Amino acid sequence: PHGVPSEDITKNIDSSKCSKEKFILFFGVISPRKGIEWLFRAFARAKHEIREYKLILAGFEPPYYSGYKMSLERRAEKLNIKEDVVFTGYISFSELHNLFVNAEIVVFPYLISVSGSGPLTYAMKYGKPIIASKTPYFAEVLKDGYDAILVPVNDKESFSQAIVNLIKNNELRRKFSQRIIEKAKAYFWDEVAKKTVLLYDSLLFM
Repeated sequence: PHGVPSEDITKNIDSSKCSKEKFILFFGVISPRKGIEWLFRAFARAKHEIREYKLILAGFEPPYYSGYKMSLERRAEKLNIKEDVVFTGYISFSELHNLFVNAEIVVFPYLISVSGSGPLTYAMKYGKPIIASKTPYFAEVLKDGYDAILVPVNDKESFSQAIVNLIKNNELRRKFSQRIIEKAKAYFWDEVAKKTVLLYDSLLFM
């Protein structure tokens, strides 16, 4: 698994940087395999019910996807959500910390998930309510309806409804948050290290 630090990251919250804006967070490299286009369509469908919310994409465009961010900006403009979509580009850990602290929910609309996800484990560590595509990896880590909402890949109607339902249901967000924080403990780096050592041991002494 992709790990996260075990220390209490919430103790360093700077209340002076708590955002008054309401937003949904996408964090990670800006990549075509991450389903941002259909996230935009889902967000556009949801906007009439969550007008005060923005969508923040925290991450950079790598050189090998040069021009992709520009195409996403054009897509946002066509969907009339350009003013509600924010691209941060590369951000520092302290900036990311404040985004995670203030995000209402975190979304993972991936078309494909090929390995452990650092952004997912950070969302778990921060106890954020999660909506994700039902890819094999996310379905392995998350339990639909128990600690997250899993949506069929590229199903913009279901993703849109999941966004609206989760934002409007405070009690469901609270339950998801409590359960995902508990699950995150298995993804602390020291736990990941133990699993790695046990795996090597099992291979060495077969």
